Formats: sequence, C-alpha cells, structure tokens
Amino acid sequence: MFNCYKCITCTRKKQDVESSGNSGASKLLGEGGFGRVYSVPGGGSNNTLYAVKVAEPQNPQQLERLEMEILIHGSLQHDRIVRMLDWVETQIGQFYICLEYCEVGSLYSYAEQLTQEKRHMDSQQIRFIFRQLVEGCEYLHERCIIHRDLKPQNILLTSSLDVKITDFGLAIIKPGQGAVWASVWGVLDTFRPRCCWSPGTRQQQTSGPWAAYCSGCTLGSSPFRKEISKAGIIEEKSAASPLFGRRL
Repeated sequence: MFNCYKCITCTRKKQDVESSGNSGASKLLGEGGFGRVYSVPGGGSNNTLYAVKVAEPQNPQQLERLEMEILIHGSLQHDRIVRMLDWVETQIGQFYICLEYCEVGSLYSYAEQLTQEKRHMDSQQIRFIFRQLVEGCEYLHERCIIHRDLKPQNILLTSSLDVKITDFGLAIIKPGQGAVWASVWGVLDTFRPRCCWSPGTRQQQTSGPWAAYCSGCTLGSSPFRKEISKAGIIEEKSAASPLFGRRL
C-alpha cells in the first residue's frame, strides 16, 4: 500500500545522503525553479518506486503558483497524466508531492539517449507516442485546463513507452472563451508563433497544438535552429507564419 510519509522519510534521507557525498537507493531525477524531484521507495513488499517533488516556495507568488499546481494536478485522473498520489506540507514550509514514477524518464532524455546510441524511432513508435500525447491534451482541454509548458522534458514515458504528461506548475484553468492573458509562459522553442505577438495586439491563444507538434514530431529537437538567438528564433517564426505580429 502507498505510504506518503514513508516516501517523505526516504526523501529526507536521500537529501542527507547527498550532503554527505554517499550513495543511496534513491536518486535525484531533476530540479526546477524552486524544487527537486527524487525517486524513492514507497515501502510495501515489492518496494515500489515513486517520484517525490520537494518544493520550497520562497515568496507568496511561488506559493500561490505551487498551490494552483497541486489543485489542478490533484484533480486529474487519466492514463496519459502522471498520477498525483498525495501531498504534504511540513511545519517549515516544505511541500512533498508524491507522484507516479515513470521508468524511462522524459521524452527529451529518451530521444537524447537514442541519438547517442545512433538509433531512432520508427514511424509506428512516433505515431504511438504522438497519439497518446494528443489524448492527454484532449482530456485537459475538455476540463478547461491549459498546460502552458508542454515540452519533451515534461512528457514522461513508462517502460512500455506509454505517455504521461507532468509538471503543471504553469497550468491554469481557462476562465472563458473570450479571455485575454496578460502574460505568456513556457519555453521559446515550443512557443506557437501566435504566442509571440507583442502586448496589446496578442489575442488569446493556447499553445497546446503547437507544443504537441514540436514535442511529438521532432522528438526533443526544436524546429528552429538552436544556435541562433532569441530574436533570430522570433524572426524565423515570423517568416513561417503569416499571422505572426510585430517583433518583440
């Protein structure tokens, strides 16, 4: 049976292990703006692994963002979404969010590994992954949830290459069809061209379809050249889309 407090105890031990320089059964999977994600055993007879996100918001804005992430992610139940199993806030303001563990890791790291091994996915595998990604986006959009940070790093894979969307730190619940966002979030490489319109002229757009295209079709590589600057990427997107507005 899953035990959130067991995961928290193992995570704390892992943090102590890291500071002492020794090795442990758990390991650091990744880190973001104000948190880290660890793989930890959850107890039980088979000692199943779980992913535990340890977040320490440093200001009210980060706390509000984290609370929104927990609210949204905790409400989702779908095969294409990483399951949130439980969460706990400690007395010192640390948040432990216990999540489903995906053995392969992110789509980005998987594509990088294939590149290093000079291998590639065939068209059937690509269609399999892309179809599941679209299923996950459809589920979110039916519930008026916009991910806003859909990229290969936030698409996890199980051992059978089943897609699991994760990291809802920038997600929002769409207030209505006529809404206009005051800001645009995400990674420039996966921005839909319309999302780069300058303030005052930018219409409300969701980046889901464009990000899905970048993630599924390119398998971790930006469709725009990596060596050019931010202004260069915007210029290329401007040439690629007649709907693109003024340069930033």
